[in-house]
Amino acid sequence: MLLKLAWRNLWRNKRRTLITVAAIFFSITLSILMTSLQQGTWARMIASVVEQYSGYAQIHKKGYWQEQTLENSMPLLTPDSLSELPENLEDMIPRIESFALGSDDENAFGTQVMGVDPVREDQLTGLASKVSAGRYFRPGESAILLSEGYADIMELGVGDTIVLLGQGYHGITAVGKYPIVGLLHFGNPELNKRLSYLPLQEAQFMYGMEGRVTSMVLKFKNNYRFRETVEEIRRQLDSNRYEVLSWQEMNPQLVQAIQADTGGMLIELFIIYLVIAFGIFSTVIMMTAERKHEFGILLAIGMKRGRMQIMTLLETVLLAFLGILSGVLFALPIVLYFEDKPIALGGELASYYAEFGFEPVIAFTSQPYVFLNNVLIVFFIVLLVYLYPFNKLRKLNSIRAMKG
Repeated sequence: MLLKLAWRNLWRNKRRTLITVAAIFFSITLSILMTSLQQGTWARMIASVVEQYSGYAQIHKKGYWQEQTLENSMPLLTPDSLSELPENLEDMIPRIESFALGSDDENAFGTQVMGVDPVREDQLTGLASKVSAGRYFRPGESAILLSEGYADIMELGVGDTIVLLGQGYHGITAVGKYPIVGLLHFGNPELNKRLSYLPLQEAQFMYGMEGRVTSMVLKFKNNYRFRETVEEIRRQLDSNRYEVLSWQEMNPQLVQAIQADTGGMLIELFIIYLVIAFGIFSTVIMMTAERKHEFGILLAIGMKRGRMQIMTLLETVLLAFLGILSGVLFALPIVLYFEDKPIALGGELASYYAEFGFEPVIAFTSQPYVFLNNVLIVFFIVLLVYLYPFNKLRKLNSIRAMKG
């Protein structure tokens, strides 16, 4: 009965109700799109760094991350190296990371060389799916994969040969001559112009590092639980010999950029929520003032204050519900479309993204929290606004209300 009365009361003044619903609609739509865009873009950036390259966590010899040289390499570790295998740990992927000068008959340019296990690296980062020309290499094969950007700089392609010259373990000369069997495309522009991949055994041989690696990348069954697994591994390894770093610790600049951008967005969302709050509040004030005489009569004929308070609460909630529902239904297809088809940037903006090593795209995310958080905040605002009519009805004098 009260719900029916509340619904009818809303449409006694259609213009006022529609204006308020429209204000909530535009505000909730804008807040969802802003949140989705920011979270989606940062998730894309994190994925380009974490899922395509560094992984969510790595094990190194203590001090390696501060001084990334082959002298700070370590013996190859396996999950059996842990006294108790964490439930969420799926694998430990070995890598050798170093630098070398790549050259052919005409060009010479530096490259970051990655020595990887072809099968396990593909399971971790999907490396084989990034092959844009040629084919993926095989374990133990004396061959190399070049990133597209680096291949363009060197003016090389599939079937050509490149010579690598660098410094190996304990200062030995590292030299290798390899046929190019494939080219790789990375969304991250920085990775796309500097990476070269060798099979792990070939990289160990070239750098004189048999049985040694520079890092073990941790692969998790559930990436959302990686923090607790990292702590569990830290407790099992000798902290004087090894360091276990999460992607946040390996990429502090990215974390700081996310935090700064999030702070700016929170200010913008705060302004939007103020608009929602004042829109609802002004409507509630007008509704309460216009119906003062009505409330006085209802109170005089025996309607309890509590029932009137519930009725006005239902009116406020219905008002918010209409605005929120229409806003969510409008924003959802937009979010889903741009999540499936991110916006590719061009010109100076693309160069700006590339300067920081990020893929030049704007992406959205349809994760439930994007919608749920905004909906809950608006309903919280509604409950705060409702305190005004609640207090007015609590102090209402029926005789004065009917005279006024």
